[in-house]
Amino acid sequence: PQRGVRRFTSRSEMEAKGSSSSHRMSEAWSREEISALKRAVSEIPSSVEKQERWRKISKLVGRGKRECYDKFKELRDARAAKKKSQQLVDEADAVAEAKPTYREHYDSGGHRGAKNDFSATDEEQDEDDLAPKAGRGRDRDMLPAKAASQHSYEFPSSHDRREPPSESKAAAVPSPTGGRATTMLVEDCDEDFGMDFHSTHVSPARDLPGQIRSGRPIAVPESLSASDAGALQSLLFGERRRTFPPAWKQQGFVFSKSRDLGYGLVQHQGGPCGVLAAVNAHIIAELVRTMARWTNPSERAQQDALVASLARILWRCASAPRSSRAAASAASGDRQNTACLCVPWGSSGTDRGPGYQPDGVTDRLRLIQGLTCEEEVRAAIEDHLDALTASKGRGAIALLAAAIYSRGIDRVRTDMDEGFAGETRSLLDHHGYLSQEGVNLLLVGTASSNVFDGHRTLHDEVQGTQDTVTLGGVPERSEVGFLTLHEAYNYFQVGKNFKEPHRPAWVVYSESHYSVMFSEDFPSSESFDLYYWDMLGNQDEVIRLTVQPAQSPREIPDVNDERALIPPLDLVIRTKWESHVVDWNDTDPIL
Repeated sequence: PQRGVRRFTSRSEMEAKGSSSSHRMSEAWSREEISALKRAVSEIPSSVEKQERWRKISKLVGRGKRECYDKFKELRDARAAKKKSQQLVDEADAVAEAKPTYREHYDSGGHRGAKNDFSATDEEQDEDDLAPKAGRGRDRDMLPAKAASQHSYEFPSSHDRREPPSESKAAAVPSPTGGRATTMLVEDCDEDFGMDFHSTHVSPARDLPGQIRSGRPIAVPESLSASDAGALQSLLFGERRRTFPPAWKQQGFVFSKSRDLGYGLVQHQGGPCGVLAAVNAHIIAELVRTMARWTNPSERAQQDALVASLARILWRCASAPRSSRAAASAASGDRQNTACLCVPWGSSGTDRGPGYQPDGVTDRLRLIQGLTCEEEVRAAIEDHLDALTASKGRGAIALLAAAIYSRGIDRVRTDMDEGFAGETRSLLDHHGYLSQEGVNLLLVGTASSNVFDGHRTLHDEVQGTQDTVTLGGVPERSEVGFLTLHEAYNYFQVGKNFKEPHRPAWVVYSESHYSVMFSEDFPSSESFDLYYWDMLGNQDEVIRLTVQPAQSPREIPDVNDERALIPPLDLVIRTKWESHVVDWNDTDPIL
């Protein structure tokens, strides 16, 4: 068995399932496995030959083919019973609360909670209700009966009647008890995934994996190989045997619900701020560019900006030029520019291998490869947007992994400077925060270790021998920029490629935290406004800063004066706009 304690299925359970087979051993299904089964049923279309379809579903879920099919029938039957029960409750409630015109409405076929009539029978809808809708709807696990009763359901406006199912097909499969092979009957049932299982919002149905869209089939994510997963761990954590902190494992891409702050992503706990800030800077730049009322975008506008931003980040990783070291390295070689997308999955799909130990995170990622243009990347993201935007999901981890695979394992290694005294550099530091290499990967597509322009070659002569070291910086002007408090203290200097990006948005690093600063347009006057967003700051109001030249040098506080209470953001702003003062416009300065 893969996990858990085996138990015999009771006779009452088998009778409830309508099973006529002999007793067999079965493991309890976890919520993650049930979610994986629902996704797999949705993603593997019924156009695939039935035995092959359930073999693929079995592979994605990590359970036997017979187990998956039996569990599917159990969930289908339970869902049908729950739906009928809920309809009775809804109708009873509606009768109690009815207006005088209710009877006329009810006799005409309407009832509370249903937006449109539909002609398909309950039997035809069973599998539709079980499978989660691909696309923009939320893919949530089955709720307990009490919680489910608090949700209403909307149905597609119409459902075409399907032809009667063809004769069942039988195939011999190994018995779970190790005895002789039993016969597995697979009903020839079709699917119509137009319904969102637990959502009151119905979005247009998406194409399914295996179908054709824009001349190409939609890819089904595949498990990582042990070697690829091991290489991913090495780049993320270096030689340290570590995994992601808990905060990373519960961070998807979710927007603020506060009024006038709909442009901001929300961070639940400290840790993944580097990924969120890089993505949020792109989102804000997109919203400001395309919308007049960018402070309160619609949910559709938010999703469009998120999809466009993620696609742009990943395609930039795939198409960015090689570093100077990679160009001279035979190991990196030339390759076609293709991007990848990683999708969080509910069950483990990668086994232990040489140099790789499953960690509950990398082994639960699925990979889509061979995306040859930004439009294909965008389409793949839209197909799996639910998994990336789950509030307590692993969207941030999936994006970082996808950026690494899109860039290429070897190229990421050669992008990074060599560590001091043999130290191995990594994309996460010792505290679990994104390193400068990780931030650069998401902003410019290369995992360079520095923030100056281009690269620098240092020469030194040690005991008569010339020693040369090449340090990698930012190869070209970035789309969104980067500013840091470290420059205010003269630790290093940020180059123009980051300070003067194509769009007026900057990732800000200050006090061991990443956040975002932006403007509606590039400043063209002496006085201009900047806006600030901190994903972790629980902001409930817009922070607007007015920046203007100082009238005298005495207005600029001394950064070395320990008695002066200078907001760190003021110091960051002056690394780009020297001799300027900042007015917080009646907002309490962040110290």
